[in-house]
Amino acid sequence: MKNKMKIVLLLIAVVCLAAGMYFFTRPKIRLPEHPIVYTQRIHEGEYAYLVYEDKIFVPYCPYEADCLGECIGYYDVPASENTEAGRAYVCEMRGCSKDEWIIDIMDTNCSEGMILREINTTEIPEGLTSEYEWNQ
Repeated sequence: MKNKMKIVLLLIAVVCLAAGMYFFTRPKIRLPEHPIVYTQRIHEGEYAYLVYEDKIFVPYCPYEADCLGECIGYYDVPASENTEAGRAYVCEMRGCSKDEWIIDIMDTNCSEGMILREINTTEIPEGLTSEYEWNQ
């Protein structure tokens, strides 16, 4: 009976340790002191894009966690039929200029997001491909 109790306690300790490691090591978004505020617009009901000053960023492809850089700003997402209003975050893409490539993150846990390309950018980083017609 004592051995079973030790095993149960050991399992509980391992699960708690794993949960703690996950909680403290997963990516988290933190806004900088002076964030860039982007504006979201919709192109002819087809897709959403972001605008900042004279730059237009269009969706390119889903992001991979290893390319996620520092958070640089955000944009507010209006409520729609299917979603509540909220805030989305914009991060740098590692190894790329934030004037050409950014990553749009939908939550602070970085669970889903999209790489966006500045519409006039012609150099595509190695390994990225897009099936969207506006990127062809």
